[in-house]
Amino acid sequence: MTTINRKAIPLLCLIIAAGLILGPVQAAEKYLGESPDLAVSIAGANEYYPGKEVTIPVLVENRATPGTKIIAPGLDQWADRPTTAKLVRIALLPGDAPVIIRTDPQMIGDLPLGSSRSVPFQVKVLEGAVGGTYILPVDLQYTYLSFAEQVGTDTQIIYYKNVNTTLAVEVKVRPRLVFTATAVEGAEIASGQEGELPVTIRNAGTFDCRDATVRIIRHDTSPVIPVEGSAYIGDFAPGDSFSTKFRVRVPDDTQESVYPLDVVIRYRDDEDDIVDSDSEVIGVPVHGRAAFSIEPAEVTIPRGLSRDIALTIRNTGPVALRSAQARVKVIEPFSSSKYTASLGDLNPGEEATVTISLAVDKAATRKVYGLDTEIQYRDALDNIVITSPATLRVAVVDRNIIESVTTNPVFISIIVAIVLGGVYLFYRRKKGE
Repeated sequence: MTTINRKAIPLLCLIIAAGLILGPVQAAEKYLGESPDLAVSIAGANEYYPGKEVTIPVLVENRATPGTKIIAPGLDQWADRPTTAKLVRIALLPGDAPVIIRTDPQMIGDLPLGSSRSVPFQVKVLEGAVGGTYILPVDLQYTYLSFAEQVGTDTQIIYYKNVNTTLAVEVKVRPRLVFTATAVEGAEIASGQEGELPVTIRNAGTFDCRDATVRIIRHDTSPVIPVEGSAYIGDFAPGDSFSTKFRVRVPDDTQESVYPLDVVIRYRDDEDDIVDSDSEVIGVPVHGRAAFSIEPAEVTIPRGLSRDIALTIRNTGPVALRSAQARVKVIEPFSSSKYTASLGDLNPGEEATVTISLAVDKAATRKVYGLDTEIQYRDALDNIVITSPATLRVAVVDRNIIESVTTNPVFISIIVAIVLGGVYLFYRRKKGE
């Protein structure tokens, strides 16, 4: 059984009576001397190159300092804490920097005390921008609970304050080489061959680079493949030009067209780092394969006879045939004492006439035969190249009577005997007179 001190009974009754009269007590948290304190910075690296489309992540932080916290009984709780920046709107501005801001202002919601948010902005750094450090203004708009007035026991008037402030972030534009590259016209690059590609580059920017080397690189699956693909420039000042030649090759069966090739310059930048420029794409005209035609396309040779055949060779292709030689591939039942002939130099569209000899076996089958004819020539790099063959058609026929008689030894002997006998009789008669 619990024992109660008689002296404590009056105090306990007073406490119980007060609780019955006043009811439960509510306590509200209030803060004095608080407001948002926003700061901005760039999350990560802040160095960019001219001519680039970049994403600049602007970090917005609420660095507010907590104020005095009051627990006030009998009052309503404030709707917001004064350190919370509400309805925050952020805009990145170009200022005097050589950039274009592509992203519109953005709403990022509320930022309570101690919170942060990264906001991405798409930015174009202008081509040819001078290297240096630039300030980008950041416009911030927000509102916050400034004051709350308690009217009576059940009414509260809340005052919000609008803020429009401009902060800034710092970006660095790294100087970069900007150049143009052109392929000099007239390069002789043909399908299935190697060729020299003259290229001229020009420093079109404002950066004076050092230890520059120009390189050509295959563009994706382009058929133009570098063989010798670099050349040393040295110091390359704004406005300077440099011309050189690169050796490239093109696989067989490449169609005649213009194909891309990448040009890149490696150099030392302002911090003595070795960097590569952006690539410039040039167009490389590629010719089709060398080709030629033969006139006449078909000749006739009787069985057992030989013929000297005059052939007109015409360069129908896109490239010059230097030191060209025509050759007929002789197969049975043919033979030849002269199956090659010199053509000299044949530019596209030019022609030359040569003579070859062909003999047909007397037992050859009467029909039309096809003899491959090709041209061996030297290309622009003095390499020996052989064209795809063209066909010389040779019709083998029977000899006519005159050919049969004039080519048969027996008939020839009889004819000779008749002629000699006739001559002998002529002289006998002449002598008898």
